[in-house]
Amino acid sequence: MVVPYIVYDIDWDIEPDNAIWYLMRMPNKAAADILDISVDEWKAMDEFEKEDFALEVFNDDPDRMMDVVDLPVEVELPIDIDPDEDAIIDWLSDTYGFLINGLKFSSVADM
Repeated sequence: MVVPYIVYDIDWDIEPDNAIWYLMRMPNKAAADILDISVDEWKAMDEFEKEDFALEVFNDDPDRMMDVVDLPVEVELPIDIDPDEDAIIDWLSDTYGFLINGLKFSSVADM
């Protein structure tokens, strides 16, 4: 019997430049909400000002980058992936396009 595994507490390696790339492609309201400013303030900035402002916000609160990139913190592991940390990290990186700093995993039966 194959036991499903859950990967959780995934610590994604998101660089501010990656988050800014996604942020600049979001609707104005969504970007402004993530950065806790008004839409009018966001729209009044030129591209360089937006990038500088976002970089300041991300340096002060790196967790906000997760709001921009929208990566999961918990994933059910496909049954064809070995429940080995290296295999899981490789699968997550290939699936989502970001590196991982750390994670935890457990069989569903153990949770």
